[in-house]
Amino acid sequence: MNAAWWDAKFRETAGAIVGWVGWKTGNEFRAGTQRLVDLLTPHLDAFTSGRKVETLLDFGCGWGRLAPFLLKYAERYVGVDISPEMIHRAQQTMLLDTQYYTAEAFLPAKPGATAAAPSIGPVNLAVTITVLHHCTGDDERALALKRLDACHPTKFFLYEQSGGDPHPHCRPLSVAGLEAALPGSKFRIAFSDVGGGGRPHSLFLGERDGA
Repeated sequence: MNAAWWDAKFRETAGAIVGWVGWKTGNEFRAGTQRLVDLLTPHLDAFTSGRKVETLLDFGCGWGRLAPFLLKYAERYVGVDISPEMIHRAQQTMLLDTQYYTAEAFLPAKPGATAAAPSIGPVNLAVTITVLHHCTGDDERALALKRLDACHPTKFFLYEQSGGDPHPHCRPLSVAGLEAALPGSKFRIAFSDVGGGGRPHSLFLGERDGA
């Protein structure tokens, strides 16, 4: 889905709670977010060895709903999203030590356009949580991964759909696909769990060669 699709979804339900709740009620959305945090916390604890990194990139941050959780793992949080409306909302509710940018700033969608990429410095850890599997078209998936690569992260912590039943708004990721799209990186699957509709999600952990 493109920026216009996400902007429209954000506008549909922005009044229900702070941010986008999609097809769920506010309470369901908060409960789902907490379940996700509870699921990923031990894995992120282990991956960071209990130490804060200097800069964490939340790629596909939306309106920053996971910033309070992810800030426990970094001195500085940088959120990037394809939706200008979500980034605008995130900037209005910014926490200390957070910055937000549109993905267009790092790599424009229009061929031949140049990006005035913000100077965010070295990214020690890039996180995506149920983001990349929403890039269903080949060009859309390739652009998202090129934008992620343009941020030059050292390590990756990606929780995404990895298989199962087809879904109109999801396309599974694979280790081979990630390694092909992110040159010089190696990935492994840390664990898989099966969500609703028989669609397993996996935690992909990756590092740059020589990291």
